[in-house]
Amino acid sequence: MPRKCFFQRLGFSKEELLAAIEKLKAQLQESENPYDVGLAALYDKHYGKAAQLIEKAITAAEKEIREGKREEELLPEKYLNLGNARAGEHKLNEAVAAYEKAIALKPDDAAGYFHLAKVLYVMGDAKGTMKNWQKALTIYRRASLGKATANEAATLGNLGLVFNDLGQPDSSRVYHQAALKIAREIGYRQLDSTDLSFQADFAEKHFTTGRFPAAEKRLATLLLNLRVEPRVKIALRAIGVAIALAQNKTPQLPAELETLQQNLAAQADTFQVGWSFEGTKHFISIEPKLTRYREWLLQFFAAMEGENREAILTALREVWEKFGAVIRK
Repeated sequence: MPRKCFFQRLGFSKEELLAAIEKLKAQLQESENPYDVGLAALYDKHYGKAAQLIEKAITAAEKEIREGKREEELLPEKYLNLGNARAGEHKLNEAVAAYEKAIALKPDDAAGYFHLAKVLYVMGDAKGTMKNWQKALTIYRRASLGKATANEAATLGNLGLVFNDLGQPDSSRVYHQAALKIAREIGYRQLDSTDLSFQADFAEKHFTTGRFPAAEKRLATLLLNLRVEPRVKIALRAIGVAIALAQNKTPQLPAELETLQQNLAAQADTFQVGWSFEGTKHFISIEPKLTRYREWLLQFFAAMEGENREAILTALREVWEKFGAVIRK
């Protein structure tokens, strides 16, 4: 008999879960509560709007608390989601401050430590990353009363990544094997895809924090990984174009664009990249090393957000025709 996946063990299918999320987003968007609307924006990856609305909700809640009008049980959650929005904007110091506030308000909640560790990982703070993921792991295990959980598996997998980055492959292997053991026990088939998604996201974040060689290395590793889905590889190849320009590697662009177009041409007619490039575009708009290419890159990423395969390919060809003029400037 086939083993039930993680969602089925909870009593519903993955499709039912996604439908429930869409329904929740619709309900939040109809709300008049700034926090609810901010959450809807966060789910849709409109990070700037989300941060603004959630921050407004926090200010109002803290004012009422000071005036003794109510106790705010949701304040730690609001700071946590403000951190998520700031991280989405790639405003990492502000994200750290929000997560630390969430932890101070609710120190027994693993989520604050887990998300803080993710941001510290991008910032290159290995010690802080290890400390906070270890703390999250301790809380997850205590809360589960010894029962294996998806949260424990994900945290173990993330710690394995840190050990690998620190040049400790044996320790990395131990953590990854522990994560996979739990995943098999509970039918958590998403662990592998979650791990790859985590790595893809942080390849982009290395770019948006100006760590170009590290971003290029991570991206190259992911592009060679057969388990990374085509949609993600296409998004990463687009980010790779910006990474190349940030390092003045313009001679490799024709080959990069050709490969990108070939990958796109192999997709279905209705294909969409489905990747939020907002953080990448924001970084491009402020990074001095990309001043010369800024306008062209913003047009390039606008092309990548086309509504279907042909729209993307057509826009890319038009953008590429303009690149010669950019070089001659």
